[in-house]
Amino acid sequence: MLKALVPDCEEDIFINYDHDDNRPPVEDFKGFVDRVDEYLTVRLTNLLGERPKIWRDKLLKGNDQLNETIEFRLAKTASLVCVLSPCYVKSEWCRKELNEFYQRASTSRGIKINNRSRIFKVIKTPIGCKPSADPLEDSGLPAELRMVLQESLGYEFYEFDGAGKLREFWPELGPEYRRKYLETVEDLAQDIKEFIEYDQEIQKCISNSVYLAETTPELSNERNEISRTLKMHGYRVLPEDDLPFDSDGFEKKVSAYLNGCGMSIHLIGSDYTTIEPEDEDELLEFNLKQQSAAGRVRKQHELALDRGEKDQKFSRLVWIPANLSPHEEINQEFLAYLLNDPAVQQNAEVFDNSKLEDLKTLILRRLKVTPPEKSASVQTKRIYLIYDKQDKEAIAPVSKHLQACGYEVLLSFSEGDPGCNRHTENLRLCDAVLVFYGTNNTMKFKLDALRKTNVIRVNRPFLAKGVYVAGPETDHKTNFATDEALVMKCFGEFSAESLKPFLDQLKRDPSVAA
Repeated sequence: MLKALVPDCEEDIFINYDHDDNRPPVEDFKGFVDRVDEYLTVRLTNLLGERPKIWRDKLLKGNDQLNETIEFRLAKTASLVCVLSPCYVKSEWCRKELNEFYQRASTSRGIKINNRSRIFKVIKTPIGCKPSADPLEDSGLPAELRMVLQESLGYEFYEFDGAGKLREFWPELGPEYRRKYLETVEDLAQDIKEFIEYDQEIQKCISNSVYLAETTPELSNERNEISRTLKMHGYRVLPEDDLPFDSDGFEKKVSAYLNGCGMSIHLIGSDYTTIEPEDEDELLEFNLKQQSAAGRVRKQHELALDRGEKDQKFSRLVWIPANLSPHEEINQEFLAYLLNDPAVQQNAEVFDNSKLEDLKTLILRRLKVTPPEKSASVQTKRIYLIYDKQDKEAIAPVSKHLQACGYEVLLSFSEGDPGCNRHTENLRLCDAVLVFYGTNNTMKFKLDALRKTNVIRVNRPFLAKGVYVAGPETDHKTNFATDEALVMKCFGEFSAESLKPFLDQLKRDPSVAA
């Protein structure tokens, strides 16, 4: 089976066009898009030594929603060839495909690579009278996307003669038109060839780069030792410069570095200093710096989780030193979250009370491992039961009741399998999600993660979302409330009645508006 030349992509090129632009003006002419497709296939094979994967939707479409096949292909496409024309501008379907590619590209690897757009603008027929005008201004497309198109020089398959008449480059019209057509399509092929080669090189760099997260001051020696180990084995260690202190600049810089890596490593430190200064003012200053650094540690891990949701091959390693005991409540919750939550362990390994040498050994082993892809067939309605490791026994009656009601229950952790590679897959496959709030308060992080599931569940909302609050009873549990999901509380022995609101919601017909 033919594979895409760009790593981690299903398609090298997706041709986005209106089908009327592929209709030849007379019988003995060849369709414009057919010809471009064939030329790019042959010429790029010549230039690269391998055949590229080029795909286009050859079926006529109306104004219905994009189907899952097209959405998947657009999400896994390296570049888009957009055939602009008056017909294209008026086609809602073409604009939907264009916007879908833009949105997917923007939230994954970015719409530009090496400051060049992943959208190649082919202009078959000029649009409007003014070249400087934005033909898509009233199309409903994002202004940023329209700007990307305007900034692109494009490939014009037409000219105006001395009398101001439009002349499109149909090779059948004679040698001069054939020459101009071939020159223009060759420019397109050469630029796509450079893009593919650069993208291939970028992917190699990503696999050889590691993000070593900034940590708290007391772990600077351990971080330096990990950095030396990585560099000794030929890996590039990021960040390569100091990270900004303002929050927006910090997030943008960290996200950019993470997008250029195949792995991130997080050393989790304390939120208070172990240094004993001479006076209280100095101690206060040390502790403020320590708490600020702990907050940046949390944010880096959050951004790394976001990076992993976009790329299942991206992995994380989290190392927690022995006897770590945070003072601040937010850091206590963060530590419990790291140790127990299945979302943390998705394509990751968490080391608690382990030696630094063990971490270094695993780093080098993990860098060469690619997680296997898994698939599952859809059967009955699935409920994903999310819980912390320590609540494995407590969730048993809940799980058994759901199964007795005829549902398939997907668990965060199973016997003989820690579930570290199944969290995202479970979220993608399930029809409903039920979060179990038991021993530890990790709800902030779990609810934050649920808000982001639209990335992996495009146009497929959950039938039901619930939080089951169980014992032991605490003030936080008693007062717990959220708009993110249905909250059910049962502090004593499990009661089937307590789950009824969730199951009633799950049984509702999703096609009927609430």
